[in-house]
Amino acid sequence: MKRPIVEILEYRSSIMAFAAFWILCSHSIGAVEGRQWEYLNYFKPFIIFGWGGVDIFLFLSGLGIALSLNKRPSLSQFLSKRFNRVYPAFFIAVTIEHLIYNTTVQSFWLDVSTLSYWSPLLGIQEKNTFWYVSAIFAFYLISYPYYKYCFSKYPLLSTIIISGLGLLLYQVFPPLKFFLGRIPIFFIGMYSSLFLEKEFKTTVFVLLSIFCYCLMSLIAWLYGGRILSDTGIHFIFFIFITPGLIILLSKILYYLKNTKYGGGYC
Repeated sequence: MKRPIVEILEYRSSIMAFAAFWILCSHSIGAVEGRQWEYLNYFKPFIIFGWGGVDIFLFLSGLGIALSLNKRPSLSQFLSKRFNRVYPAFFIAVTIEHLIYNTTVQSFWLDVSTLSYWSPLLGIQEKNTFWYVSAIFAFYLISYPYYKYCFSKYPLLSTIIISGLGLLLYQVFPPLKFFLGRIPIFFIGMYSSLFLEKEFKTTVFVLLSIFCYCLMSLIAWLYGGRILSDTGIHFIFFIFITPGLIILLSKILYYLKNTKYGGGYC
């Protein structure tokens, strides 16, 4: 059996594929109004919080970023590698969307420059279809000096401080909630890189993940989902859900790979 973080890295792409599918399922809930999608109601407890797939992406991204920064790349090397990996596909997607909907030139340039998500800072209200790319580029920009001057010297303390700061700013400026509420999980992902070569008990993380997911579902069922989203509690829940869920997924993928069910192709 491999060390937990090594195992997560081995199945990173498959875990991200699950996260993408989970997000897709969550967005499809809006289609339940139509009779042809009515069967989705049976799976609602499992897919209603599918946006948590974003937290999976950001945890894994934080983990990968920390491992990359541990190799001491220059700032230009670090940023150019991320830019070349993300931006070309992003530019094509933005261009196609704006051509289809025949939007304004201003809207196009705000999206293609990744500034549309940050426009509320200037008092401009724009759509946030591509908010994730705007957020991930911001995380890339922050992570380099953060790793060099804070994380490398005080990993636990800096993780606690920046996570608390993110949740505090969420309360102060909710228009940027998708980014601010995910600050803790990204930097917790960075912190997990310290355990790359360490063995640790994973059962407690998995059980905590299941318990928090069930508790969050119960709260939403009893009091409505808005009590979670209006207060940002759902972001806090996913701080405890995401690591255990990722570990559980890596264990399932390991099992499938090494049994006849997976056929060795996970």
